[in-house]
Amino acid sequence: MTIQIKFVTYSAEELNETEGEFTGSEFVKNNVGVDNVCERSAVKSSENGRLICESITPFSQVPRVLWIRMEDEAMYKEKAPQLEEMLKDSDGRDSVIVYCTKENKRYKWPDSKNICVTSQLIDDLRKIYGEKNIETT
Repeated sequence: MTIQIKFVTYSAEELNETEGEFTGSEFVKNNVGVDNVCERSAVKSSENGRLICESITPFSQVPRVLWIRMEDEAMYKEKAPQLEEMLKDSDGRDSVIVYCTKENKRYKWPDSKNICVTSQLIDDLRKIYGEKNIETT
């Protein structure tokens, strides 16, 4: 099976003439002569099209929130040292929120304590705090 795909290239001059708002880079400009190749090429090849987003972020890179449900504040205060110890080496972009059911209160941990949510971490937390008390969003 053979697939034929049209391969199109543009010169720096052609891309510089492309109208629109683009995310420029000095590094790219210094190396190829135009401040942005990808966005300009997409607009130019679409024949009067427009960009609907600047970039696409894989779901694996989108920060998550780890929700930990506790029965009440007393339980949270009791379990906090164990929880902090368990999460201290899990550095990442994901935030932690502890929800105390009885008081209907949320405690968001500071960004300096953000973690990296993994399936192993979720499994470990669920073994300690219960299946229904650990969720991610």
